[in-house]
Amino acid sequence: MTRPQFTLAYRLLHEEHKYDGSSLPRKAVHKLLYLLNAEAQEQGLEVDIPYFWFQYGVVTPAEADIGVDPLNAGGKASGDTGSEFEAELRPIVRRVLNRYYSTSLEEVTDETYSDAPYDVQRTWRTLDKKLQTLHDNYPDFYEVEPSRNSIEESIFDVFDVFPTARFPELESDLTKWYSMITRELNRPEMDAGGMMEVNVQFWRIFSLQLAEEHRHKMSKSEVKDVLDIESFEGARESCRRTLRSIESDALAAKFDDDGQYDTPETRAADALVEGTVKEYYLTRSN
Repeated sequence: MTRPQFTLAYRLLHEEHKYDGSSLPRKAVHKLLYLLNAEAQEQGLEVDIPYFWFQYGVVTPAEADIGVDPLNAGGKASGDTGSEFEAELRPIVRRVLNRYYSTSLEEVTDETYSDAPYDVQRTWRTLDKKLQTLHDNYPDFYEVEPSRNSIEESIFDVFDVFPTARFPELESDLTKWYSMITRELNRPEMDAGGMMEVNVQFWRIFSLQLAEEHRHKMSKSEVKDVLDIESFEGARESCRRTLRSIESDALAAKFDDDGQYDTPETRAADALVEGTVKEYYLTRSN
C-alpha cells in the first residue's frame, strides 16, 4: 500500500504528538486520521486517507501496511510529497491533535460517528455504552448505572432503525439478536457479560457487511488484510456459529435451572419478544 500523502499524514500525526514516551492509542489514530482527512479536504488538500467503517467506527491501515514506524516518526516518509504540502498539512495535524487533547477519545469518536453511513451505528453505540457501563471490566460511560428499561429501549431502537431494506440478507440475524439479547436482559439476574457477547457477535456480522461495502480508497482485499480474515462471509458465519452456541447453552440452562428462569416475568418477556418480531414481519409484508 503505497500512498505518499497518507504516509506523510501518518508520520506527522505521531511527530506532532506532544507526549514523549506515550504513543497515540491505535483507536485514536483511526479517528484522528479520519478527522484530519475531513479537515484537509475543507482546506483544499487531498490527503487520500484510506479507511473503512467497522464495529467501533472508522478503521485505517496499520503502520506496517504503509511503512511508518511511530517510534521513529521523525524520518522522511517514502515517496515524500514535498515541503510545501507538508507545511500546509502540519497545522491541520496540530489542530486535530489539540481537539483530542482538549476532549477525549470518546468525544473524538462521537465526532466521527456524525458521518456514519447508517443511523443504526449511532444507535448501537448508545446501547454498547450502556452495556459497558454495566460490566465491571469496562469503562463507565454514565454516572448512573443504566436501568433495565433504559437498556430495553436502546435494544428496541437498534431493532427499529436497522436498515433491513438495504441489507435484507441480515434480517434473520437481526431477529435472532433481538430475541437473544432481550431474553438475556430479562433474566432474574441481569448478565452484562452475556448481553455484551450476544450484542458484539451480532454487530460484527453487520460490521463485516459494512466494511465490505463502505470503504474509501481501499480494495476488499486490503480490508480483509487489515481485519486478518480470509473472507467476509466466512467471518460472518463464524459469528453466527458463536450465536447459535450461545443460544443452545441458554436453552439448556433454561431447562436445567429448577424453574429459576421460567418465571411469570421471563414468560411475559418472551411473549413480548415474540409479539414484537411477529408485528415486525407483519408490517414488512404489508
